[in-house]
Amino acid sequence: MFHLQNYKTMKANVQISAVKKEFKNGQQGWQVFVEGMEGRLQCKMNFTNTLKAIRYCFLLSKKLNLQINDVQLAALSLDYQQAKEVAQKAQVAEEATEVAQEVATEAGAEQVEPSEEKSEEAPEQEHPVSDSPMFKQFCDLKKKHPDAVLLFRCGDFYECYEEDAIKAAEVLCLTEIHNSEDNVTIAGFPHHALDTYLPKLIRAGLRVAICDDITSPSKKSKKSTQKELFTTA
Repeated sequence: MFHLQNYKTMKANVQISAVKKEFKNGQQGWQVFVEGMEGRLQCKMNFTNTLKAIRYCFLLSKKLNLQINDVQLAALSLDYQQAKEVAQKAQVAEEATEVAQEVATEAGAEQVEPSEEKSEEAPEQEHPVSDSPMFKQFCDLKKKHPDAVLLFRCGDFYECYEEDAIKAAEVLCLTEIHNSEDNVTIAGFPHHALDTYLPKLIRAGLRVAICDDITSPSKKSKKSTQKELFTTA
């Protein structure tokens, strides 16, 4: 039987883990569990959605006051970033197909699916940079510290945008993502890993500004949360 007192004494050997797994229906996903408490603490969960697996890890960490396996958390984050990138590329390809079909219809030509080579040769359309409240807030803060890499808190992640994203990705070996909808380059990492990544940026000779939440986001409101700015020397 599981006893809270016994759990507290054993907590030094206990951590939250996540492993890649193929489920019985053939789908790929992640299994999240508390390593070191097998048979005594039943909280094992399977996820096909990587973001939900990450959120469950942080929920267990908060409820049980446990550390998350850093290596497996990094693997989860990388898998999530790659999935976002694939989805965004698919969206861009779909939009390019729709535009080509509309042009063909207006010209009175037969509707033909464009090949990948044609879509690459087509001139890239310019899109305005995002005018979302969150990105505007980032730009306003960036103007105050133009020489610093700005780590902008967004939910469970710290994100960098545009030139800051390129610098951070190079130093921290992160994957850059170009958000085609907002025309913004993004790179980020889980807020839990700040103590790991911040020293690397400083050792690389970069000045860093950290923008963190000072209010809790409202589920009903789409407005950005209030933030406070901290900078390194």
